[in-house]
Amino acid sequence: MANLDLGRLTGQQLPHNVNDQAKDNDTAEARKKEMEERQNWMLGQILDQEAFQRLQSMEPFKPVQISAVKEILLRMSANNQIRKRLTDDELKLLLRGVAAKDTNDTKVTTFRKKGIMDEEEEDDYDF
Repeated sequence: MANLDLGRLTGQQLPHNVNDQAKDNDTAEARKKEMEERQNWMLGQILDQEAFQRLQSMEPFKPVQISAVKEILLRMSANNQIRKRLTDDELKLLLRGVAAKDTNDTKVTTFRKKGIMDEEEEDDYDF
């Protein structure tokens, strides 16, 4: 009988835990959505209308670069480094700078292991 009661308790607790996880996921999604809305509002204050539209329209195509630009703009705003709204041309310069940095960072270096025949100086056949 103790096993039966334990099974009932576990069965009752499982849906409760699943409900708690679902609530946590909902609150996490709500917080994430609220943060995105707040960031977009701040970016709307930093950029003029044309620049803001450009940033929004490019986001689906280059999400990594756009998120980097957003972080830069928000950090500059938080440090009071932006005195006026940025124009579309100024945003283009920033986008080019981020794109150039990304191309410089991706560098492929290949190493080749030395094989047995590559060792010219050493003779393995010394007797």
